[in-house]
Amino acid sequence: MSPVFARLLCLALALAPAALVHANALQAAMPDRSPGTSMGTVTCASSTCHGSVLAWDDVVLHNEYTTWSRLDRHTRAYATLLTPQSVSIAKKLGLS
Repeated sequence: MSPVFARLLCLALALAPAALVHANALQAAMPDRSPGTSMGTVTCASSTCHGSVLAWDDVVLHNEYTTWSRLDRHTRAYATLLTPQSVSIAKKLGLS
């Protein structure tokens, strides 16, 4: 075994536990790893996830949250349910 290969092997073995701990911590923090628990949009809205202002690449743009929050009318859906008109409709339907 060459000395360079031996050093690289030792380095890889020394760093492997830290890499595993880091990988496990990242997996545990992801919203899809929390079955039955809604983490809300705040977990995905950071600039390192889906909240970037600019697109990163062609596959996953990473600006989905920003686009949704600025342009999609569904962001105001809950507030719309609390308007006087919506409350009136709910009363007429016997929902309140």
